Amino acid sequence: MKLKSCILLFFLTSFLTAFSQSRLVYVNDFSDDWFISAAGGIQTFQGTPSSDESFSGTLSPAMSICLGKWLTPAYALRVGYNGNYFMDAKGEDVSFFTLHGEFLFNIQNLIKESGDHFWNASPYIGTGWAGSRGENKNDGWALHFGLYNTFRITTSLSAMAEFSGILADKEFDLMIDSSEGFDKLFALTIGLVYRLKFED
Repeated sequence: MKLKSCILLFFLTSFLTAFSQSRLVYVNDFSDDWFISAAGGIQTFQGTPSSDESFSGTLSPAMSICLGKWLTPAYALRVGYNGNYFMDAKGEDVSFFTLHGEFLFNIQNLIKESGDHFWNASPYIGTGWAGSRGENKNDGWALHFGLYNTFRITTSLSAMAEFSGILADKEFDLMIDSSEGFDKLFALTIGLVYRLKFED
């Protein structure tokens, strides 16, 4: 199945699931429950052709910045930027970026609607525009997914730990390959989340 079909299927499934829940209502004003996050960590690129490097040889720094809003205690929308570089099958650096949007589901608040949890775990699914740059370039849609965890420090500040994955075009690493499948980028990042406050 082509990547665009996968993205469309995931989005339709996510939104149909969300809208089937009675809790998906706008319980807060537009200015409420916005948040911004910044994180860094490590990532590994797994693509075709595959690298002969050991797992540690595929690692590179990861970074992200995101802006989002909780529509209800259970559901949120988020937009973000990821970028830096990854190591291709030849062990060479490939610069990349992704601009993406995602739909998040807060597991704890789906079970018990409350905003007072110390730990919140939110799986998400989304899509975005991914570009890679080297001697040539590749641009196209990519599928984003992951698990976003926050740990409350104060009412406005939380620590975060996130596992994320990107499925991109099989030539995202700028290497032509005849095999089927996707180029994959997996990251583990930690950072801070700040709850934005707007005056009425």
